[in-house]
Amino acid sequence: MSTELSTHVDDGDRRGPQTSLMEVAASRQAQEVQAMIVIAKKFPRDVNESISRITTACQRKGLAEVSMYSYPRGNETVEGPSVRLAEAIAQGWGNIDYGIRELSQANGESVCEAYAWDMETNVRSSTSFTVKHIRHTKRGSYVLTDPRDVSEMILNQGARRKRACILAVIPKDVQDLAVEQCEKTIKDGNKEPLVDRIRKMLEAFRGFGVTVEMIEARMQRKVESFTEQHMLALRKIYTSLKDAMANPEDYFEFKVPGAESAEAPKGESKAERAAKELKKDKAPKKEKESEPQKTAEATEEKSLEEVPEALREYVFELEKTQCQVDARFVWRTHIFDRKAEMSDELYAKANEYRDAHLRSLPEE
Repeated sequence: MSTELSTHVDDGDRRGPQTSLMEVAASRQAQEVQAMIVIAKKFPRDVNESISRITTACQRKGLAEVSMYSYPRGNETVEGPSVRLAEAIAQGWGNIDYGIRELSQANGESVCEAYAWDMETNVRSSTSFTVKHIRHTKRGSYVLTDPRDVSEMILNQGARRKRACILAVIPKDVQDLAVEQCEKTIKDGNKEPLVDRIRKMLEAFRGFGVTVEMIEARMQRKVESFTEQHMLALRKIYTSLKDAMANPEDYFEFKVPGAESAEAPKGESKAERAAKELKKDKAPKKEKESEPQKTAEATEEKSLEEVPEALREYVFELEKTQCQVDARFVWRTHIFDRKAEMSDELYAKANEYRDAHLRSLPEE
């Protein structure tokens, strides 16, 4: 017996302290899960009370305004509860564990899992996905080295999967009640005049580079004739953009600079016009353009020193982006989500930096 005991001790020594810590963590997690199941069984949900909590939450204007998403897929428009509404439903329904976790990270990619588990009925929905630490743009791809960038990408790609898992364990009729209450709150709970709400919505879309003309083209009518139904449709689109469910280009037509001039005039073929354009491109012209380019780079370096200290990290991250989608994502995480903490002057300044940088980037 002593020999077997000593062998066991030696094995423990070879495993080392790191393995022991992992075993302790795994044991603690198992105990926590068992405790959650016991509590869920001991205090089961009252369905009527849960539905009452959900409908009460959906009566809040802030939640109702971001409760739905909408994005085009082929010739159809897909709509449904947003991530925020799914989380509110899960909180009201009770006894549900949900989230996103990183299972492993190696070779420049992370293996993650989004899950939702109804501990009372033991119904679980989960999905695994791989997130490569690479951001793709039209100008090329680059590797993400900042842990915060990696974490933001995991959360961004996992949010939609988490929503799908939550909705998979919530009864469909409960989801429909929540959506119906949110739509009713938006229609009946707005004391602010429709004109003012339209103006604020147009200002919010400007953050994504969307103009009034683009919105009018999408809705096929002038802003002055917008109704509550149009406001509801715009709010769904805005929620999709804010949650990175889709890109502005999926909804609105962006005019490419110089596209109109590229069209051949009457009586002249496109081939003839292209030949003329090629004749204009001479080597000396490129040399002349190099000087303004150097001056612009020097101006950018100088302007970075003049940026307010509170915006320097934001501007630094903004200038690293290589497409408009990434630039808007940086603006959203650094500025829009922290608008309440900023002064109006600082917020306006941040928007100026964003607009100036967007004009120099491709759309994707």
